[in-house]
Amino acid sequence: MAVLVIAELKTAYERRDTLLEFVQTLAVHSRAEPGCLSYRPMLDVDQAGTIVIVEKWQSAAALEAHGQTAHMADFKAELGGVEVSIETFDIANPS
Repeated sequence: MAVLVIAELKTAYERRDTLLEFVQTLAVHSRAEPGCLSYRPMLDVDQAGTIVIVEKWQSAAALEAHGQTAHMADFKAELGGVEVSIETFDIANPS
């Protein structure tokens, strides 16, 4: 069973571009991980300081491994002052 993740990152508008740079780097590394089916960061056009990342992972184990990577640790270290909301969903079709 595949896993869908929706992560919402909220920061002050003035910090958005800096956060976006970190998210873009994270996306490059995450897409190269085994089990990553899709990793799509997006800017929320209605909320100026919000970035939404929609991720699809082949399995819960792949998502768990993603959370243990060095690039995730680096990213988490940069999240000071960022409000993070994460929702995960089991989905039947990984395509």
